[in-house]
Amino acid sequence: MVYSRELREHIFKVKDDEGLTFEETSSRFHISMRSLFRWQQRIEPQTHHKKRSRMIDLEKLAENVEQHPDWYQKERANHFGVSQPSIWAAIKEFPISHKKTLKHPNQKVWSYIGKVFPGIKSEKDTPQAVNQWTGDLDQHEGKPLMFPYMRCKISGDIYNAKGSDVQADHINGDRLDNRVDNFSFVHSVCNYMKGQMSYKQLYEKICKVKTNLEKYKEFWNGQEK
Repeated sequence: MVYSRELREHIFKVKDDEGLTFEETSSRFHISMRSLFRWQQRIEPQTHHKKRSRMIDLEKLAENVEQHPDWYQKERANHFGVSQPSIWAAIKEFPISHKKTLKHPNQKVWSYIGKVFPGIKSEKDTPQAVNQWTGDLDQHEGKPLMFPYMRCKISGDIYNAKGSDVQADHINGDRLDNRVDNFSFVHSVCNYMKGQMSYKQLYEKICKVKTNLEKYKEFWNGQEK
């Protein structure tokens, strides 16, 4: 997949304008930091073939994503008369996030945010967050946890839901399954860790990592500041 020069320049402009770190930029646009570092050295893409995704009108696709955020990629492919991989490639060419965040919510994503803050309709509302596991009203240190603060479903840590480091995770790991019930909100680091795994798969992976780190604890213990 080759990203256009225009998109690369757009990403670095946003990074500079908003003072984002490489990690934050990577999380925002879902581009690996390795690619960002490479683009910083050479902004011009190296390509010798025409992208199939150019067959799709990107402006119309952007409008479609805005109007129908819950559509599967297969549904978009049928709508535009192209293959599903073409839709995936086209969406990757402009800054539409596959992982919905709460930093710049619009009216169409309040239904997702409402999973954590029941009844919320705008940023002026201040509902109490719910625990994403139990559905019970959440508290922190004996006090109600109110919007915009919420608990990461995976780590249990408290974060500002409007921050760029809070992302929407596909619960079952299927990133084509955009049903509201398939989303939870987690910290970006946890989202990277989970990827397309289920919770069971994530748990098993974490257990293996924990066992391995404990085995070689003498080599890393005390190295961290």
